[in-house]
Amino acid sequence: MNYLSIYNSIIARAALANRSRKDKAYYEAHHIIPKCLSGSNDKTNLVLLTAREHFVCHQLLVKIYPGNHKLVFSLRMLTASSTRHIRNNKEYEWVRKLIAKASSESQKGKSYGHKFPKNHALSTGEKNGMYGKHHTESTKQIQSEKAKQRDHAAYNHARLPKTDLHKENISKSKRTRKFKLVSPEGVDYIVDTIREASKISCVSVSVLVKLAGNRYGFDNCRSWKIFAIDI
Repeated sequence: MNYLSIYNSIIARAALANRSRKDKAYYEAHHIIPKCLSGSNDKTNLVLLTAREHFVCHQLLVKIYPGNHKLVFSLRMLTASSTRHIRNNKEYEWVRKLIAKASSESQKGKSYGHKFPKNHALSTGEKNGMYGKHHTESTKQIQSEKAKQRDHAAYNHARLPKTDLHKENISKSKRTRKFKLVSPEGVDYIVDTIREASKISCVSVSVLVKLAGNRYGFDNCRSWKIFAIDI
């Protein structure tokens, strides 16, 4: 079947009818050459179609260009419109299968969220926070005891209270460490906390924490730099 010929005949018939928005009939604007195929919004590339003609034309475009996923998604938008309903079961099944296949193929190779490449500095090498380090036996014992006390059913909803040792370590780290913030112009700021550095640089606390701990593959953000220093 010559789908292109059928498509062109529908377009030609609609163009010769000299239709107008002022007519009492319901019409929809259609791009003769679809925008995903470099079609423009010029009047010469637009034609007024009935809802039925519009739906048929988009089915024909999918037949003419079977590898174009954007045309399939345009067809999906038409099926979701309140002005038309697919009452033919066979036609409905064909459109739904077409949409499912296009959606699947268009998502191949994509991943959601950020994925670091294999052997990235954050997972291996000297920039990894635990590179060349090992937990002490006392730390392992504490972790073991906390794991035994943990209520796994509620673990995702509530945190266990900090141990005295944990609180002492937090307090100690605050007493013995400051941060040096370097502006894009090379001006140094010595601050007590990351929050202070955030107020000066207008870079978020979460980003500065990662930068200070070398947990990013780069060492600056908006040309600001930050380093943890011992005192």
